[in-house]
Amino acid sequence: MTVDLRKVAKAFWDDEYLATRLYRYMAERRTEKAEVFDQLSTMESRHGSLWEKLYAENSGGARPRASGWLKFKLNLSKVFMRIVGYPTFVRYMELSESQAIRTYGTMLDDPELEGYHEDLRAVVLDEVQHEVTLLSEVVKLRSNIDDVRNAVYGMVDALVEVLAIVVGLAVALVNPAIVALGGIISASAGTLSMSAGAYLSSKSQRDLMEGKMAEVSVRSRVVPEEQAGKIGKRLKEWGMPESVVAEVASEIVKNRNLAEAMGNAIDLGTTEENLEDPVKAAKSAGIYYFMGALAPVAPFLAMVGGQLGIGLAVILSLLLLSIASAIIAMLSGVSPKRKVLEMDLVALMAAAATFAIGYVARTILGLAL
Repeated sequence: MTVDLRKVAKAFWDDEYLATRLYRYMAERRTEKAEVFDQLSTMESRHGSLWEKLYAENSGGARPRASGWLKFKLNLSKVFMRIVGYPTFVRYMELSESQAIRTYGTMLDDPELEGYHEDLRAVVLDEVQHEVTLLSEVVKLRSNIDDVRNAVYGMVDALVEVLAIVVGLAVALVNPAIVALGGIISASAGTLSMSAGAYLSSKSQRDLMEGKMAEVSVRSRVVPEEQAGKIGKRLKEWGMPESVVAEVASEIVKNRNLAEAMGNAIDLGTTEENLEDPVKAAKSAGIYYFMGALAPVAPFLAMVGGQLGIGLAVILSLLLLSIASAIIAMLSGVSPKRKVLEMDLVALMAAAATFAIGYVARTILGLAL
């Protein structure tokens, strides 16, 4: 099948147009990271020049231009970054770079692009460097990302659970105030349960990790040779020449704090600074759960009952659930579209089940409260 080189070049030029300006925007927003993101922006601009050249060669010398939709998409992405925060947006950009590597890699096998293979190889190497750079940022921000993901999961739980409850109550009961009261009671109980669960889980995990870190500390002092061997192995994985690995590992072991920090990172995948605070985890889980629970309850608090109240509760819940699911998907490295559809379907199925239960209860018991 013949490839439309003009169309392919324009699509990739659009991607590079967005990436160039988004990295530049990130440099402006995060001045402490300006040098890193400016370098990425410059590299993406160079890639854009390659696709501009290919486009011109296949369109009689015409140059690609940014459409109104592309400019709108750029501005929307900037707003999105400000809404979801820097950690989430870095993860989003890292996933984009990962996809770019795979896409450019497949193009190297395209015979119609044989004349551009050297340029494409250079682009692939640049994209790999981008991936490494952004992954480094993701690792540094991992604790922040985990906090966001856990908080959003709490909101998702509340949206699904409380929506199902208020829909069931709204079908069985006439008075919206009673439905709202039932929703608030459910939300309050869920908030307390979620907070307690998050605290106990985080506390148990912290106690376990602190015990393992104590073991690492003892091993660093008692058997430094074993620790040096583990550190040396990790240095090799990072690409350090084998001829200097033993010397560097020995020097690291001499620094007790550094040896313990590397030991924790190697054995446990974390450091003492990144251990989660149980109280913070409980507050975050409770607050986000209650915030999520307010969406399906809101129409009934406004004294809107019946089918209209149910419809508004479902719409508000699905809207928030879609946003939350998209954030979870980006942080977890899965398709946002698939995740949104999956979570919305689960919420609708739960609401449909309680709707049926409420209808049966109202029919059989003859409720009219």
